[in-house]
Amino acid sequence: MSGKEINSLIATGELAKADWAKEKNKAAEAFADSRIEQLNEDYQKRKKRLIKLGAMITLTVLILIFTTIAWFTMNREVGTSGMGVQAGYNGFELRVSNGNIGYSDLYSFNVIDPSYSANADLTTGPGTGEDTIRWRIAGSDDKIKPGTCGKLEFEIIPYSNLDPSTLVYRIDISTFTAETTKVTQNETTYERVDSLSEVTSTSGTALEKSARNRLLTHLMFFESATLDPDDPDVDPTGYHGFISDTSNFTLTPTDEDHDGVYNAVIYWIWPNTFGQIALPIASQKTGANAVLDTTGETSDRSAITTYMSGSNVNVFFKGSESYSTLLSDLYTKKTNGQNYDNEYKKLSAGYNSADREIGSNLDFILLTLTANIN
Repeated sequence: MSGKEINSLIATGELAKADWAKEKNKAAEAFADSRIEQLNEDYQKRKKRLIKLGAMITLTVLILIFTTIAWFTMNREVGTSGMGVQAGYNGFELRVSNGNIGYSDLYSFNVIDPSYSANADLTTGPGTGEDTIRWRIAGSDDKIKPGTCGKLEFEIIPYSNLDPSTLVYRIDISTFTAETTKVTQNETTYERVDSLSEVTSTSGTALEKSARNRLLTHLMFFESATLDPDDPDVDPTGYHGFISDTSNFTLTPTDEDHDGVYNAVIYWIWPNTFGQIALPIASQKTGANAVLDTTGETSDRSAITTYMSGSNVNVFFKGSESYSTLLSDLYTKKTNGQNYDNEYKKLSAGYNSADREIGSNLDFILLTLTANIN
């Protein structure tokens, strides 16, 4: 018997005709238990939607950033195929078919993209007016931070004799700040995200906009990588095919199974140190595997040097030094076998200062990959 029914009986005097004490207590207890269970379920859902884990920024400022990849095609007919999700039209389909399209928890997804309501689905469908597939990924320990790396894997299914290598891609990076509240439940403290604000070239504080620009240069993308043949899941030992212009680039997918389905990969890395970028081999100075191995050193060194020293130089590095001169002197001395410790020290400090600014002013990013026919 519900609380409403009991109140109705009391109001009409019918409860006095019988001994309803036990029944009333039983109904009240059941009603209370049901209400408590419902409240707990609602709280858990809200917690999943609003909580970001591990939100502490350390002294070295390792930024907490979740990432979402949005796949754009030119079609409004979207469906699912097995565990994969695909979007396509009469030119091509992009498909994530490895059985993992990211976090299954829809509430976690909604934290990232504030344009989505609490009940929005991860995938689109016919008639929704949407033409995207969103694939959620994260760096190690659910964060992207200096020193992390990963890869974006997808499949291309071409139609009408389309050459998939002619597709042109663009990567856009959106950045956000978060208003948070610390919440403790069962002796565990979480940081709940109350709201997100997008930082763009025209919105946000001066420091937030500066941090956004620095992040756009520190997150680097490559077409291929050197992997351990015995354990391809470990971090690459080097990268090749530096994508210096993420607004317009192509890939060379492979049809490994000769079934008309092409596999494509984009590798990303946020180098932990300047040495990891500047030096060709892993050493004490790099702090990790070098970004470029022997192959990359030959094909990509010039492109990366230009990328760091061109218009990006005072964004890539933060400080009052003349970083273009320092970079030029470092590589000249390195080529001539001279000591370049002074240049290296100042460039490293500038790179680390830029990372600290990113970690102090940004909380989340949203990556969007767009594919179009050339």
